[in-house]
Amino acid sequence: MLYMPVEDEDQMGRDFFGFLENLVKVFPSLKTRPLYLTGESYAGTYIPYITKTYFGLENPPVKLSKIAIGNGAIGNFWEYEVLSTLTVIETYPQLIGYDPDVYKYFREQSHLCGYDLNLTYPQRGHFPTLNPQLPTFTNSDRAFKKSIVKEALKVDAQFSRSDLKARGLELGSERLEKRDQWKRELTGRPNGTIDPYYGCDLYDEMIDYALNFSLPWKGNTEFDYYNILDALDPEAPMDGSVFLNNNQTRAAIHAPTSKDWAESINYAFSKQLFIILQTLTDR
Repeated sequence: MLYMPVEDEDQMGRDFFGFLENLVKVFPSLKTRPLYLTGESYAGTYIPYITKTYFGLENPPVKLSKIAIGNGAIGNFWEYEVLSTLTVIETYPQLIGYDPDVYKYFREQSHLCGYDLNLTYPQRGHFPTLNPQLPTFTNSDRAFKKSIVKEALKVDAQFSRSDLKARGLELGSERLEKRDQWKRELTGRPNGTIDPYYGCDLYDEMIDYALNFSLPWKGNTEFDYYNILDALDPEAPMDGSVFLNNNQTRAAIHAPTSKDWAESINYAFSKQLFIILQTLTDR
């Protein structure tokens, strides 16, 4: 039997509880134990629909106790990526060089764009629809900036923390002058107005500021604000298998020592499934 992707998130919720119904038949004790639903990324969409399905059932097969979503994809580009810009800056003030004036600017812009929303449960009313002011830069401008970012990060990856002077990335007089000019332009603009160039695209503005005035950042081809210099010192490895293969971790989770964890694997059925789906599409 060929299992095709679900039609929508509502069907996904029903299928999920169909799975749980079968699960508690095999393990009856799970029916009365508290269920915690947690996830990140697109779980920001899955978990609310699963919860919606749960409250629509007369006799749920399990007892849902709590839900938790981290870095969840909850909407479109503005809601998912741009709305959280100020939170990212508050978490990693290294991005703006710990500058309180720059922080106040981004906080004001976030407020003007309607991004200062608080998600609570139960939610009191509906969130207002976001109608952000669009930036005036074009897609070609964005593509050019991305190419510059990639080149900068390629160069950056070749040097260590101690090589700042050799790279010419210290905050010398020229860079300081440009940064001060940027701040003067902000203070000279009337308060309570949205930046005419960036509009409400605070994410791009944050990246531009970081790359111009608070380098260096480490990376390969993409700017990754989860991998921020000095967020941890010594820096934590980005590959989770380093932690999972630690002997103390293995002992704590009763993992075998005969095999090592890998960051990812290629599933044997993935290529075969792709061929089947491609064949059906061609028909």
